[in-house]
Amino acid sequence: MRAWVGFSLALVACQEAAGITKIPEDEVLVLGPPRGPRVGSPTLGLDPPLLVPFVEHTLSQTLGSSAAVSLELAEAKALSGGLLSNGAELLVVDRVRQQPLAFRGIAELFSAPSSTSPVAARIRQAAWLLSADAYSEPAIGGFEEALAQLCPDRCPEAEGTLSPELAQALGPILNAAAEIDRVQRARAESSVRSSAWWFEHGGDALVAKDSPEPPNPADPGDRAYLLLGRERLYAAAAALVEAIEAAELSRFAGDLAHYRLETPLGLIRVEGRGDDRYPASPEPVLLFLELGGDDVYLDAVAANKSAEHPVSIHLDLEGDDRYSYPEAEDAEERLPADAAGRGSRDGVYRRASLSANGRQASAKSGVAILFDFEGDDHYQALQASQAYADQGVAVLADLEGHDRYQAEAVSQGAAQSGIAILYDEAGNDDYQAVARAQGFGFVAGFGALDDQEGDDRYACRIDGGIYPSPQDEELSASLCQGAGLGLRTGLVSNALGGGLGLLRDRRGDDRYQAAVFAQGVGYFGGLGALLEGDGDDRLDLAWYGAGAGVHFGVGLYLDAAGHDRLGDELTPRHLVLGAAHDFGLGLAVDQAGDDQRQLPSLSAGAASAGGLGIFVDAAGDDRYLSRAKLVLGAVNLGGPFPELATIGLCLDAGGVDQYPDFEGGPKDQSGWAGEVSGEDGLGLAGGADGQADLGADLRWSPPR
Repeated sequence: MRAWVGFSLALVACQEAAGITKIPEDEVLVLGPPRGPRVGSPTLGLDPPLLVPFVEHTLSQTLGSSAAVSLELAEAKALSGGLLSNGAELLVVDRVRQQPLAFRGIAELFSAPSSTSPVAARIRQAAWLLSADAYSEPAIGGFEEALAQLCPDRCPEAEGTLSPELAQALGPILNAAAEIDRVQRARAESSVRSSAWWFEHGGDALVAKDSPEPPNPADPGDRAYLLLGRERLYAAAAALVEAIEAAELSRFAGDLAHYRLETPLGLIRVEGRGDDRYPASPEPVLLFLELGGDDVYLDAVAANKSAEHPVSIHLDLEGDDRYSYPEAEDAEERLPADAAGRGSRDGVYRRASLSANGRQASAKSGVAILFDFEGDDHYQALQASQAYADQGVAVLADLEGHDRYQAEAVSQGAAQSGIAILYDEAGNDDYQAVARAQGFGFVAGFGALDDQEGDDRYACRIDGGIYPSPQDEELSASLCQGAGLGLRTGLVSNALGGGLGLLRDRRGDDRYQAAVFAQGVGYFGGLGALLEGDGDDRLDLAWYGAGAGVHFGVGLYLDAAGHDRLGDELTPRHLVLGAAHDFGLGLAVDQAGDDQRQLPSLSAGAASAGGLGIFVDAAGDDRYLSRAKLVLGAVNLGGPFPELATIGLCLDAGGVDQYPDFEGGPKDQSGWAGEVSGEDGLGLAGGADGQADLGADLRWSPPR
């Protein structure tokens, strides 16, 4: 594709005008797996591949080896007085910036692992992306050995008995749980604050509360505890999940059993087939195994109920189950409140749930694991639920059935200082939330929603009735469906770079709805990604998403195949589809399909204030609809450091495409100079369709 020659030359000219020189080849970092024969390490590549070879080669040559983006980030860090060098930056984010195609290492997390323990493999890969080593030996040990560890002074007499086969299967699981307790107790000793304080207040920066008391980033002790020292916990959690996956528990589905044993770490309970109803209880549970039936759980299953009980495991082998909570009367809200009620805070939330009870895989200073092996299940919760992690590891794995997930906030694969994974293996599923959900990562956190197959619906409430957006209070501040968020402040001592938020849907005709900050968006050092596989998909969002990086964040939207549509029901308003602002990186890549997209200002390979926006459509007869001028390879100059380049690039490699009817604008089989607005700064804007040469508009206007 000849356009790349023109772009390379234009970029070099752009760099020379700004006084930027190339970084030596041996100093360019490449995202890849840790060296060594470890099983489950991330590798480059996707199945199916998301990028055709010419895109891979030429982008890495022009933006990778020259490292223009990374050099600009380094200069911006220096000029910002250290605000961006806050000790919380994730190495993977800088590596993606240095080579925009390095996202393949992240995407590999959601390809089908060769491991026989796919969920455990995902925990290990997530830890690697957080720059932690989570590799450990598999859990071993028999049932009696586990009881000796759990009850150093001898366990009380159990109620009921277990078959020898079932006891043998549970042995490694309970031994792994005992190891997690040892690890967490040792970690608690490293903090000046008590473990009870962290359990109560560690998540106060995110969850709605009447009187929050969040950790203080300016305090060296709090800062270190938030950012460091969870490698052993991640490794122990992966070993626990691997033990569950290896136990072949499905062979016990439908058996009759009743067993109850109290231990210092919580209750061990096994119940047989039957349609059972389990009420809410303050009693901590270490392990609950339900062998069958259509069950109703009002208790907070797979949830740490205190700092003294850092492990909670719930395993349900079959049946159409309902996971919920005791509802308080509240007919006007989207979900009924629990006993904690609802509250408001100006500019943050209105009539939001104040529930302090995490449910359905809620890890608070510990590990919470929920596996549902079979059935059409319904999960209903409020905050900090359905795979939520704060200072811990949370997993909700549903292996079969058409499932429904309902939550309000900070749920469905949401993490801070930890790892949270919602893994759904099969079925047509419905995910509903309001904010900070469906693959959300805050500081030092990895939050992911990983759906393997089915025609799925992902909805984050669009109107701003509960969590209003600063951009438009009539819209919701979603932070959903692949969103990475940092703590942006004006003080170096308080700022913390963002985490990783990912949503991966492997196949199916899917629908996504959200409002502001969604569908692959990164904010202040965070990385958010929406990774879409096969299927005809529909995306609706208003502002900042579908591959948008804002304020030094990285946003990725990658689609492998299908005839997709953007903006059918909610017209996008600003900065979507491979767009970036304030030294963000926004990358959107569509591999194949006849697509239709509604484009607002600064979209489809557009950037402002030092950002880099790239949009690539590799194949298909596409239709671009827009009344805005700053689209399809455009830039808006300005920002605090106008001497650093703003770059917008749009490439459509194949198909018969339709573009907006702009004079001198994009056309099929043509190259074009992108629109450039603003007076001061250095900018490069352009695009190309098919085999046409890139028409780039290079502007250098020294700041006055």
